[in-house]
Amino acid sequence: MRKLKQGFTLIEMLVVLSVGGLLTGLAIQVLERAMTTGTNTTRQLDEARDLNRFADQFRSDIHMAIDVTVDSPEKMVARLENGAVTYSFNDGAVQRIETTEGAGTRNERYVLGETRFVAFTAPSNPDRVQVPDRVQVNVQSNTGLKQSPTRTDRVLVAETGRRHRLSKLKGESQ
Repeated sequence: MRKLKQGFTLIEMLVVLSVGGLLTGLAIQVLERAMTTGTNTTRQLDEARDLNRFADQFRSDIHMAIDVTVDSPEKMVARLENGAVTYSFNDGAVQRIETTEGAGTRNERYVLGETRFVAFTAPSNPDRVQVPDRVQVNVQSNTGLKQSPTRTDRVLVAETGRRHRLSKLKGESQ
């Protein structure tokens, strides 16, 4: 009578180890893609949030402005009753510097992304905007395509001095 050996052969062990290694490699790739996707999604949400914050603040500043000077497509200055706000675009971000008489300065930075760029324009007069003209900001992205290299993500239009005129109208009606 022959005794049965218990255990696995060398070939069986090698097959199990190679299958286990293959499954581990696939699992690591899936995990890496999930982490990259999560990071990209977080970055895009942060950029969208900054774009919305920039849009709200820009409209508010222009509505409060007495007048606006568009120095270049990358720089604009809004003069307020008690100071000024300067917007400039550089390296995928909009820098907002608010200077208030007696209160100093306040800086804010809105990161819009590496592929986005901003252009400030004053449709009626490129050098000086007089009340009640409008100021426009085009937020565009580089697509990398030859046929259409840019895509407009958002167009912001704000009327200069709007809040001042509305407050004067309310004061006259009372």
